Amino acid sequence: MTSNPLSRMVGKRLSLAILISIIVHFVLLILLGLWTVYRYVQEGDPGMEVAMEQGEEMEAPQEVMEEVEVTEVQPEVEIDLDRLTVDPLHDVTLPEIVADTQAVPTPPTPTVPTTAADRVAFTQAAPRGSWGSVFGATEESDFLLSGAFYDLQQDPDGDSTGISGANNSARQKGMRILREGFVERGFDRRVLDRQFLRAPDDRSVSFIAHPTMPFRLGPQAYDMEDVVKVKGGGLYWAIHYEGTISPPRSGEFRFTAFADDHLVVAIDGEIVVDGGLKKLTDSRYHGEQVHGLIPRTNDRARGSRTSDWIRMEAGRNYKVDILLGENEPVKYTAWLFAEEKGVEYEKSGNWPKLPLFSTIEMEGPPDWEEMLEDLELRRIQIPPMAEEVLAFPRN
Repeated sequence: MTSNPLSRMVGKRLSLAILISIIVHFVLLILLGLWTVYRYVQEGDPGMEVAMEQGEEMEAPQEVMEEVEVTEVQPEVEIDLDRLTVDPLHDVTLPEIVADTQAVPTPPTPTVPTTAADRVAFTQAAPRGSWGSVFGATEESDFLLSGAFYDLQQDPDGDSTGISGANNSARQKGMRILREGFVERGFDRRVLDRQFLRAPDDRSVSFIAHPTMPFRLGPQAYDMEDVVKVKGGGLYWAIHYEGTISPPRSGEFRFTAFADDHLVVAIDGEIVVDGGLKKLTDSRYHGEQVHGLIPRTNDRARGSRTSDWIRMEAGRNYKVDILLGENEPVKYTAWLFAEEKGVEYEKSGNWPKLPLFSTIEMEGPPDWEEMLEDLELRRIQIPPMAEEVLAFPRN
């Protein structure tokens, strides 16, 4: 069957018209899309503006929270600045804060006198607690005697010196060095520093009142009990106290001393009395047995020694040196008294009750019960003495 030429021509034109229509519509759609994009870019979409406004409103609470976090007020805590402690590395340790707990007051620490005004209030009558022992406290003051401890059995490096408290020949070597190298050369502490092991910390005292005690308590008072070596059951140690004193008024004074083993007293470099059982001076300084006996030591009754009268002027400072020591593996004791010429002292039997020598005013002699507990002894022997000390506070 053959087609009509007219029909074929109409069909071709119709197909062409449809194709052209499709192309035109496609172009119109592209143009419409481009126009729509242009409109959005130039004028903005109202819906997007709403979304932006809502977004800003949602961010507002976040800004408020940040502000609160920055300005948050911390709870107030009261800190006592006086209780803050700073170590050498500048670390600060705050006091422990315990909630709903009432603070318990701390007992006051004894005040070391540093001026003429406060020395009167000071007392060394309780040698316990922060005072350490009857050998002295770690605190320092110009109104106290500063004591350095030496182990004569060791040199500064801890090596043996050949000196010992266990036998006589080794003791004599130590006594010779103390006598010739120290006492007779003006109590120059550098001599002892060069030859013997010295305790790292000195001790300060205002009086010398050492009742009979085990010889080991000397090193123990200076925290040297683990360093000082016991050789053959004995020790040999010495303590040098030095300071400045001034008499309470112008006049004549003298000093009475007793020790087992060493006690030498010098004023302004001049020896005034040697009251030790083991003498470190010649007979000129041995004094007289004026005031009877000091309590027995090792079941041997030995007498104290008293100096000549010494003229001293009020307002003038005098250097005082006191050398103590123990060189036998037995007991140790030391006492130092003072008296003023022309003053009548109460007597115990035939002997006057002398006042203790002191560098500061005190409310009487030490509390012996406290001392007994401090020394961990069952009993102590106390010589008769006055109820008041004789103070020589420096100017």
